[in-house]
Amino acid sequence: DWYDGGKWQQMHLHTWTSSNPQVVNSYNDINKGIAYATQVLGFSNATKQEKAEATFLQTYFLWLLTDHFGQTILREPKEVSSVPSIYWTRSEAIDKEITMLEAVINDLPAYSPSSAFKASKNAGYALLAKLYLNKAVYKATDADGKPQVVTPAMFQSADMDKVIEYTDKAMAGTSFTNIAGNNAGQNYFQNFAPDNGEKSTEIIFSKQNTNSIGSAMFQFSFMTTHYKQIPDGYNGPVTTTDLYNKFISKDPNDPRLSTSLSYLTTNSGIKAGLLLGQQYDYNGVALKTRTGAPLIFTTDFDLSSSNEAQGIRVIKYLPDFSAVGKVNSNANNDFIFLSLSDCLLMKAEAYARKGNFTTANTLVGNLRTARGAASITVSSLQDILDERARELYWQ
Repeated sequence: DWYDGGKWQQMHLHTWTSSNPQVVNSYNDINKGIAYATQVLGFSNATKQEKAEATFLQTYFLWLLTDHFGQTILREPKEVSSVPSIYWTRSEAIDKEITMLEAVINDLPAYSPSSAFKASKNAGYALLAKLYLNKAVYKATDADGKPQVVTPAMFQSADMDKVIEYTDKAMAGTSFTNIAGNNAGQNYFQNFAPDNGEKSTEIIFSKQNTNSIGSAMFQFSFMTTHYKQIPDGYNGPVTTTDLYNKFISKDPNDPRLSTSLSYLTTNSGIKAGLLLGQQYDYNGVALKTRTGAPLIFTTDFDLSSSNEAQGIRVIKYLPDFSAVGKVNSNANNDFIFLSLSDCLLMKAEAYARKGNFTTANTLVGNLRTARGAASITVSSLQDILDERARELYWQ
């Protein structure tokens, strides 16, 4: 349901234009973030740490602009010209962003899992690792921002060494969330629970949210759940069969695929992860569609002619049942930008791009062990990208 003028299908099919509302809103929000950070840098009374934090945020938003749109514009602090004075190509921007952030990294405050919503040294190192890892892609771009073919040889060994160095620094002080009495799946989904900011030890940088002030995190569940489920959502986005098969082909019992949580069972009846098959309410009663047919989510779907039960739904950021009384409620879940698992997988990719699949295999194995998933053999970059899908889907 919810065709919305085709804007969501355009995103999936990669047929969007500059008028797509999601593209326009993203572009405006990214530039707004850059503007706010730049404004702080123009304050004469800003401390060295405040300027470092602003530079981190400015770099983060500039990276998003570089990554998504290929061309980067920027104003100097207090600049009022109608046209920004700074223009960088994608190739120029990646060098500038690295230089800007490395110059202030030592002025950022120390990291603490309980305050991961603050710009810290670890957050800076994690972002730098991401910049160095993707540097070759941004360099392979023409003057108009159009991506060109990237070959394995274009990923410089020195850049991969930086990724390894910076991910190690970014992960210092973090650990896999391990709450007494929880199984591996419960620990994994705790990173996305309404109290993830208080209990997760994996988040490196996040957006702090509360029930009174924050982002509309409820959308992560409302967008995908059926009208007859709790929360009674919009019956919108589903995931691809391809993602489901990445799990099934390696370990159908991977807790990240599907986990029963008492929190969800008691309040809703849904599971965490990918929702497939017959759906139930919190009393264990089988749910039905609006036409009275069994509510059975299927792997198959069609963009133009699916019925209301087709497609695999996804529950990653858990619904906040203290907030979902009305659709526009703010949820308490903190949004994750940078994390331990992301850094671990970046480090594995860097080793793989240097030809060291032995170490890459060990790193991916460490992650899968923490998640309670069966061991696999990593022998290609595709293996690492597939693990990124299994670990970071819906984020």
